[in-house]
Amino acid sequence: SLADIYKSKTRTYNRFFLYNVDALKFAYKNEDIGRAYRNFGFFYVEENQLDIAAVFYDFSLNYDFNQQAFRELEYLKSRGIDTEIDTEASREIIESKSIQVGVNPFVLDTLKIICEDLENKRYYTGALYFYRILYDLTKDNLILGKINSIQSRI
Repeated sequence: SLADIYKSKTRTYNRFFLYNVDALKFAYKNEDIGRAYRNFGFFYVEENQLDIAAVFYDFSLNYDFNQQAFRELEYLKSRGIDTEIDTEASREIIESKSIQVGVNPFVLDTLKIICEDLENKRYYTGALYFYRILYDLTKDNLILGKINSIQSRI
């Protein structure tokens, strides 16, 4: 991603931070959302705000069970940082940094529109693809029901 390229090519991370905000805004896959939160963790390590970095690395695991996040959390723990962070406290800290918490509602709404449109047009393979993305993001049982219903028609 562009944010990752910036991370490796610049001495200051302000633009990296802003690109990462944009990447998170439009992310629609769990691994991309997790990567964005890990990138924020990296940013806060570089800013020497290790307690805040721990919040982002830990929160990233809600979206992507990634070994890098575990390694970073172990590093932070070795530095005396508490890495066991309550989810609600994490959300509050992330919001206090003016960073989006979770999936952008616009992305979810757009996915729902795409799913319904494709299903109404009987393009079930495409609808199934987008319903699976939507389910991965929401874990909504109604979406799972749609997936099962479409699979039985294909």
